[in-house]
Amino acid sequence: MFFRASAEDDRSVEELISDIESGGTHARKQDMYALAVKVRDLAAKDGKPAYFSDAVTAKLLQLLERVTEKEDEKLREYLIAAVGRAGNPELTVPVMTAIATGPTCSLEDRVYAVEGLALSRSPHAIEALERVIDSNDQPEGWDLRWVALAALANIGH
Repeated sequence: MFFRASAEDDRSVEELISDIESGGTHARKQDMYALAVKVRDLAAKDGKPAYFSDAVTAKLLQLLERVTEKEDEKLREYLIAAVGRAGNPELTVPVMTAIATGPTCSLEDRVYAVEGLALSRSPHAIEALERVIDSNDQPEGWDLRWVALAALANIGH
């Protein structure tokens, strides 16, 4: 019990973002884990999904824009997942759609974007997921299409 209490991270999401921006590789991994815990703990109230504030979402989107795949592939994937799941859908859906349908994005980034949209359970994501399905009608796009279909089912569409 003592270990769990000492291991809990009491930093705010804003503090975590600041630490991710300024930290080294190892510290970034710890901070991304702490952010993932914050995303997981973002509890749905009354059966409706909960999201980060507009200000936090904007900060996460700015960080995502600055982190390139070449710089830090895993950090980018975790950011995509966190933003897609917990960011305000009005701000994140256009960005996640661009990643999910972007031919220059890696398959991993595209899958993380679709999974984030699925976990957001936002009706705003439905059109984006339908675009993913429509734009991946070739055999090599089947995996992404499957994830998008599962995402629509998760949203209840």
